[in-house]
Amino acid sequence: PLEQMRAWLAPALADPQCEKVAPDLKAVAHVLASHHLGFAGGRFDLHVGWFLCDPARDHEQADHH
Repeated sequence: PLEQMRAWLAPALADPQCEKVAPDLKAVAHVLASHHLGFAGGRFDLHVGWFLCDPARDHEQADHH
């Protein structure tokens, strides 16, 4: 159930030593905050990395899937 998942994941999500990588770290942080879960240790945003690898591309229109 949801509460068991929260109990398992909350410590890792809030631990800054447990580094996180995600396609959109800011969105992840907002979603977790809306569910009253702490978030720390975001180290790499894949969308930022994608932009840095190809800044000339129109990233807004590109298919992310």
